[in-house]
Amino acid sequence: MCTYNGVRSRIAEEFANRIAHERIEAYSCCFDPGRIDSLPIDVMRETGIELPAESPKPVFARYKERNVFDYVICLCHDVLTEQCPIFKRSVDVLFAKMAKTISWSIPDFKKLSGTEEKRKAGARKIRDKIKSKVVSFLAKIDMDLRIDEEKNIAYIGLSGVLSKEIIFSAFDLTVSDKRYKKGMGRLWYFKDADLSSLDSETVSGLGQHLLKYSPGINDVKVAFVTNKNIDYWLTRIYEISSKAMTPIQVFRSMDEAETWMME
Repeated sequence: MCTYNGVRSRIAEEFANRIAHERIEAYSCCFDPGRIDSLPIDVMRETGIELPAESPKPVFARYKERNVFDYVICLCHDVLTEQCPIFKRSVDVLFAKMAKTISWSIPDFKKLSGTEEKRKAGARKIRDKIKSKVVSFLAKIDMDLRIDEEKNIAYIGLSGVLSKEIIFSAFDLTVSDKRYKKGMGRLWYFKDADLSSLDSETVSGLGQHLLKYSPGINDVKVAFVTNKNIDYWLTRIYEISSKAMTPIQVFRSMDEAETWMME
């Protein structure tokens, strides 16, 4: 949900439904119905998504229709949008009893100014920020992160269709967790996950992604627990990341993985 004509929420809806591959149902709504300008439509077209020009349903229409949600996410800019505090209070009143409410501070396309190229560059930044927020959110709801300080292991459970963006985000969420310490091993386990996206391009990208982190993050034991034949691709992630001296093993059971991690 967002203020004005709902273009930011419409973009979030499009990204969420595509990245989640039907694992969730995402919808959007607006505060003030109106046609969506050509600028956000143009920058979304660059990603291969044709954004409708019509605004989504108003917030109050969703409420009157008794639409039920697990999560309600507000996309409005806390600093630049005067309506934002009122909007968020209204959403809390309408939906907080039935859903978990989340707030993302996203600038509005209407606030962009300057030359056409400058406005388009700003629009791309807004588009990419929305996508980043969506990916992080999807990773969190499909991710079971448990950190055992006594065993010095971070357990990372993933489910659903695991795109490159979801896997990147899961790694980032783990190492940025306040409880995660350098030198802590990582035990990944896949719960009915679809790993069909692990092609050579994805694996190469994962290897490069790991190199952004200091050696203390990557010089640890890493175990994967899976019942699918993906051993080759999992190993390739770390072969490509040649600067990371990472011992890696793939196991069929959690007990075997834990025993190896604690040796």
